[in-house]
Amino acid sequence: MPFADYVIHAAASTDVRNYLSSPEDEKKNIQAGTYHYCDLAKIHHTNSKIVYVSSGAVYGVQPPNLDEIDESFVGDLSKMAPGKLDYAVAKQDAERAIIDLGCMGLNVSIARCFAFVGKYLPRDQHFAISNFIDDVINKRPIAVKANHQVYRSYMYADDLVEWLMTIADDASPKCPIYNLGSNQAVLVSDLAKLLADTYNVQAEIPLIADSKIDRYIPSIKKAKKELGLVLKYSLTESIDETIRELGVKQLINE
Repeated sequence: MPFADYVIHAAASTDVRNYLSSPEDEKKNIQAGTYHYCDLAKIHHTNSKIVYVSSGAVYGVQPPNLDEIDESFVGDLSKMAPGKLDYAVAKQDAERAIIDLGCMGLNVSIARCFAFVGKYLPRDQHFAISNFIDDVINKRPIAVKANHQVYRSYMYADDLVEWLMTIADDASPKCPIYNLGSNQAVLVSDLAKLLADTYNVQAEIPLIADSKIDRYIPSIKKAKKELGLVLKYSLTESIDETIRELGVKQLINE
C-alpha cells in the first residue's frame, strides 16, 4: 500500500436490507475492515491525512424534542430499530479505532454523515428522497409509507465532497469530529408534496395516526465555525441538480 496524501475510509454497506438479514455479519465487516486498515495505516500512512466516514447513527435515536444533534451528544443505542443497531455499534467501534490512531500520532478525523441526495444515490433502496425522485422520473405517484412525523435533511453531493475533503484536511492527532450533512429539516410528507407539485405527479400521503416523531437532523455549527464551511445548495436546488445530472432535462423545463 503506497503513501497517500489523503485517505478516505468509507468502506461499508449502507443497504438496510443487509443489516436486517445478516446484522452480525455486517457489523463484523465494518469492524474488521476498519481494524485491518488501522494496522496498515500504522505502516504506510503515518504521514497521511486520514478521514473516517462514520454516521450520525452513532448518536442513537434523536430525541423528538431535540431539533439538531451536535457532536457532543451521547444517545441510547438500545432504542434503535433492527437494521440500525448493529450498524451503529460497528460505527462506534470503528471510531474508537480511528481515535486510537490519533493517540499514536497519526493525523485522523471523523465525518459523521447524515442524509444526502445526488445522482449516485441508489433509487431502489430505503432512501426516501431518491425513491421519490425515481417516481418523478417515471411519472409514478409518490407513495409515503410512514404514518407519523419523519424529519430529514439532505446535503447535495457537491457540498458533500467539499465538506469531506475539508474535514480530511483538518485531520490531526487530536482527531477532530464533525457532522456532515444539512440542517435544513423537512417533513418527508412535505418533501413528497414538494416534488409532486413541482414535477406534476400525484402524492399518496397517509394521515398522521401515530404520535411518534422520527428526527435525524445534524447540527453543523461546528463545521461552519471551525472550518468555514457553508451549504451552497438548498433542498430544491439539490433536487433540481440531481434530476439534471440524471439527464432528465424535460422535467427541469416543465
